[in-house]
Amino acid sequence: MNIFFLINTLRSGGAQQALTSILENFKKENLNVYLIVIDRKNKIDSTISNDNLNVIYLNSSTKKPFNVLKNLFYLTNRHKPKYIISTGNSEIIIFSRLICFLKKIKNISWIQFDYENSVPRSIYKKIIWILFFKKFSFIDNKIVLISNYLKKRYISDLGWDIKKISIIPNTFSRDYINLFKNKKVKNKIILCPGRLDYDKNHLEIIKALNVFKNKYDNFKCLFIGEKGNAYKDIKESIQFNKLEKNIKIEKFSNSKKFLQKLNSSFLVILASKKEPFGVIALETIFLKKNFIISNSTGFKDIINGIKTRNIIHDYKNSEEIYKKIISLYSRPLKQTEKEIFYERIIKNFESKTVFKKWKKIIV
Repeated sequence: MNIFFLINTLRSGGAQQALTSILENFKKENLNVYLIVIDRKNKIDSTISNDNLNVIYLNSSTKKPFNVLKNLFYLTNRHKPKYIISTGNSEIIIFSRLICFLKKIKNISWIQFDYENSVPRSIYKKIIWILFFKKFSFIDNKIVLISNYLKKRYISDLGWDIKKISIIPNTFSRDYINLFKNKKVKNKIILCPGRLDYDKNHLEIIKALNVFKNKYDNFKCLFIGEKGNAYKDIKESIQFNKLEKNIKIEKFSNSKKFLQKLNSSFLVILASKKEPFGVIALETIFLKKNFIISNSTGFKDIINGIKTRNIIHDYKNSEEIYKKIISLYSRPLKQTEKEIFYERIIKNFESKTVFKKWKKIIV
């Protein structure tokens, strides 16, 4: 059986980590997978192996979207996929829906993003988005959402059919992360991973760290992530609070380097306001790191029912974030506390468990 995976990039990130694990399991089932990358930059992530995997690149120039459709028509005629699974952004979902509708191929939309972040600014593109993304979900044979938070959003706000929706959380590559495990932490570095967007809550973290400096004036913190809508304000806030010697910003380059940084950190802060799911949280827990996590949106699926002292209940409150940082920095999580989270993710989010859910809809 041939299956097409349409994705917008192979650049590193949580979605790509999940894709890596899913593809590994598809290959073990001897399914013939074609990974079609519709990307302007065609950057290859080092975690994606080309072994036994057909990777096809299509340039997604915004000026020539019909070229992408023409190439997809050619590929579907040649390889005759039974399913097209699309993920990445709303543009990819739209391409997939159009092809599947015209060619009568089964379509699965794998949504890993909040729809608010996918609405185009231009009127022309917004009309296309409303028609083919918001309204044309009836084309989908299945819709896979990665968290209950996204399920509520898409059903209540966009009116998508609940009968078509399956919740399949993102997963992580256990074997790959094990390559970075058991490294001793030499310095008490605080790590704040995530795109530099307002949703990631860096500005409240900076407020908390500014107070934290009164007790630990030589602390070191690394913000690691791609530039986002809050980048300028984050830099200005660091300068205003005179934290340049304490807080450094580093661009997210690839998964290997990120996991090295993650494993060598002492404390990880995951204080997002909004998070569709949170693969970084799974990686952090699997490495049994000392961490702080907000009880918000997609994170709730991971920490549901767990009551430990590292959970932030009010992510808007920099004072609570500060108290969590000072508590975990001076008195790290006990091994028993870490095991509570570790057992949860192994039971619910390990790749073999997650793939069983995929197998139920790929029939």
